[in-house]
Amino acid sequence: MARIHRKFKAAPVYKPAPKRDFVIRPRTLRLLAVASLWLLTLAAYFNSFQAGLLYDNTPILLKDARVHAVTGRNLELILTKEYWYPPTGSGLYRPLSTLSYLFNYAMLGSGSQPAGYHIVNYLLHCANVSLAFALGLLLFGDGVTAFAMAAMWAVHPVLTESVTNVIGRADLLAGFGILAALLCVASGAESRVRGRWLVAASVASAIGIFSKESGIVVIAAVAIYDFVFLRAKTWRWRATAYAAVALPCLVYLGARQMVLASSPAMKIPFTDNPITADGFWTGRLTAIKVAGRGLALLVWPARLSCDYSYRAIPVSTGIDGGTLAGAAVLLGLIAVLVWCYRHRPAIAFLIAFGLAAFLPTSNLLFPIGTIMAERFLYLPALALAGCLAALALGTARRFGVERSACAVLAVIVLGFGARTFARNFDWKDEHTLWTSAEAAYPTSYRPHTSLAEGDLNTALRETNQTLAILDSLPDRLNTPIPYINAGKVYSDAGDSRKAIETLLRAKRIQSALDPSRTWFALASQLGHDYLRVGQFAEARTALEQALHTSFAPELLPELAMAREATGDARGAAVALFEALENAPQNTKLAARLVELYTRAMPQSCAVLSAGTSYGLNRDCPVVKEHMCTASVELLKAMRGSEDVARAAHIKAAAARSGCAQ
Repeated sequence: MARIHRKFKAAPVYKPAPKRDFVIRPRTLRLLAVASLWLLTLAAYFNSFQAGLLYDNTPILLKDARVHAVTGRNLELILTKEYWYPPTGSGLYRPLSTLSYLFNYAMLGSGSQPAGYHIVNYLLHCANVSLAFALGLLLFGDGVTAFAMAAMWAVHPVLTESVTNVIGRADLLAGFGILAALLCVASGAESRVRGRWLVAASVASAIGIFSKESGIVVIAAVAIYDFVFLRAKTWRWRATAYAAVALPCLVYLGARQMVLASSPAMKIPFTDNPITADGFWTGRLTAIKVAGRGLALLVWPARLSCDYSYRAIPVSTGIDGGTLAGAAVLLGLIAVLVWCYRHRPAIAFLIAFGLAAFLPTSNLLFPIGTIMAERFLYLPALALAGCLAALALGTARRFGVERSACAVLAVIVLGFGARTFARNFDWKDEHTLWTSAEAAYPTSYRPHTSLAEGDLNTALRETNQTLAILDSLPDRLNTPIPYINAGKVYSDAGDSRKAIETLLRAKRIQSALDPSRTWFALASQLGHDYLRVGQFAEARTALEQALHTSFAPELLPELAMAREATGDARGAAVALFEALENAPQNTKLAARLVELYTRAMPQSCAVLSAGTSYGLNRDCPVVKEHMCTASVELLKAMRGSEDVARAAHIKAAAARSGCAQ
């Protein structure tokens, strides 16, 4: 009993457990942060879902038959042909981007409706924003700084050309590949299962490089991260990491070489990139000026444009103010990079990463297809956002004013988001897009020529402004397309003499650029205006050139008129028969044939009369010979045409008429 009594006396007195505050786990916090970033991005971009398929979206999405159906042949063409197809000579090979358009158009059923494409772009950008947040955590180890960095980048206005413009998807996919591969390499350096991370890095690298040529920046990104953070790792592991990201790039370069080997060399128009015609040093000075402008847009994205063609950015003629400013900015960044390498390695990495991402499209190494574009700033904008967030919060914490810094950064994010929201409206349709481009850079020729449509007064005004910008260029540096468009506008205004003068300038420009090529639009418009002013021989030559270039039966009646006026009644009849065989229900063409035979061959048996009505005598040898010649010429012109059924019908009709095949 005593033993039991001692046991009960020693029993502890019950005390309630102390209350514990509710704690959110770090993983939950990170998920909430990512969800908030996605909602913030949606707030800035939800009006982009109403933007149309404009600018270069039409040829790449709506006119490229490869993306319209999932077939073995289309997949083969995507993998073995250039990005721009069927035209060749672009020098671009982006099969994964094209496959993503096929996914949208055929598999998701988006077709010509833009909303589906915009939703996919939004989701890709959100994925990249999540990677940016993860990169911020990796670099700074601080959720607040990482969130601020990702938030500023998510809604930065210069990103609209990559997110709102559907074919900006190439930049989204390339950015995804670069960021994902970098994070995989960084994670593999600290993991026991490094092989899996390196395989993932290799896959991500392949996604980036096969989506856009700038994906090769992944090698530089890994090298910079290695140099700043991984120098303590063994060379064996580091070499394996380099191989993981470099191997897909080497495979891509080999595939690209095979695809482009049979294509003509890429020709960069001077009007798209004036650097192409400058000397080496002049071109580099202009590129430095452009780099300064790009950084200025990152800091103050007020004046945005989808186009920076000739003369938006004047070429440097020496050491001018713009070149000095650009050089000062670049040298300043390099100086800050060197200082931060020892004191703030995360900022040093971001500066080096931003410069490396911008370098391939900077025109400093070699001229590219355009002098400047906001889509080139997609990843450099991330570097700026990270530097700004780190410097602001780091300085604020030193002085104990972190909340004030967060408030300032929030204002910047809201300002960027509002500008992005407003910029999305510019991408609504062609008119709003080019109107905004003209307002931003009124000295650029392309917005004026793109707006030369609609009512005639507007077209004339914009056409005159276009030619005022381009006229001083020598033919070898000019471009014929604005002059062809201008000729059409002047013709519509009833001034065929001015139209011919403008079209002949286009012809001289084209001869200076490529004497072997005949532009259908140029030749057909010239033929039309020559006919209107009574220069029938010139009209006949131009129309025959146009028809030789492209099968266009609507030109045949005009060709018949020009041939008859130059004394070739037979040729006129053949042209009218060609037009009639292509449109057998057109009674006006049949009436014109009767009038032609009555006027030019009154003694022949070509016309049958029945009282006051007249008709063709198709049994007349002259008529039959003209009909058979027309059938042969028409079938020859339709060779290669996709209208197989129409060609077969014409051939069968010719056989029934007794024409030899």
